[in-house]
Amino acid sequence: MGAESGARVRTSKKTGFVYIKPAKRKPSQYEEITLHTQWDPRNFAVAGWFNLDKNGQPPWREDATLLKASDWWEYRDPNAEWFRPFVKRQADIGRSIEQTIAGAKRAKTCAAFDASWTEFL
Repeated sequence: MGAESGARVRTSKKTGFVYIKPAKRKPSQYEEITLHTQWDPRNFAVAGWFNLDKNGQPPWREDATLLKASDWWEYRDPNAEWFRPFVKRQADIGRSIEQTIAGAKRAKTCAAFDASWTEFL
């Protein structure tokens, strides 16, 4: 994190460095995987944005969104969700739906349904 957020880089015996200010004593898996994945010169690159659009604007600006936060770099998802658990949960939901449909077919639950509705399902 940059000087703007007031965080300090500190060393860790395990990894050699910690570049985020963890919510607790050590970073959670969520923090290690999700924080600072979006590049921003205010935190890491003192030379500024290296990719500007044809009008000389950076790919992202504070005024480009109505969403506001006092410090985006300190934001934590209250659910601490990151990509892998999200994908796993979605896959579990998909399997649950497939198993429910298969069970309904075996039990002939849809036998009394209108044929067009059964086709849709």
